[in-house]
Parts: sequence; structure tokens; C-alpha cells
Amino acid sequence: MPHKLKTHTQLQYEKHKKVYANTSNKFYQTREWKDFRKFFLSMNPLCQICKEANRIVPATDVHHVGGRTPSNGLDSSICQSLCHSCHSRITATEMQRG
Repeated sequence: MPHKLKTHTQLQYEKHKKVYANTSNKFYQTREWKDFRKFFLSMNPLCQICKEANRIVPATDVHHVGGRTPSNGLDSSICQSLCHSCHSRITATEMQRG
């Protein structure tokens, strides 16, 4: 059976996944992050992107606009509440840009 070549996007995803598994995942498992996320979503319960499009959709994810660094992980000024669909779309777009 012939070997199927991977697309650039698939390779970028695999690279991102390895980095995420080694660094980001640890942060997202901390008590500080879980408490911050819960509080942030309670204060911002609707998806901000859907809200701008006049749709009322509950937020499920907290997105770090511009990316997360070790120093800004709990900085609410760079966070955005999003539904899972919008967060997945934004994350995929950011991964494609590299």
C-alpha cells in the first residue's frame, strides 16, 4: 500500500501538538488556571465572537488573544471567552499561520 504524504497543515498540527503536550498542558492542569478559567467564564458567560454576530451562545473556552506566555497565563486583559466552535476555528487559523 502506498504511503500517503502529510500536508503542511498536518505537519504543523503534529509539531504544535508535541509542544502543547510538553508545556501548555501542564499549565492548563494547574489549580490556578482552573480557578481563573471558572471565574473568567462566570464573568464572561457568552462567546464574544458569537455575541458580536448577534448570536447568544454560551462560552466554554478561554482564549489567550495573541498567545499565552509564562507571564500572561492568568492575565484577564488578554483573554476572550469563546464557544468551543469559535475557539477551535481561531486556534486552527493561528496554527496555519505558524
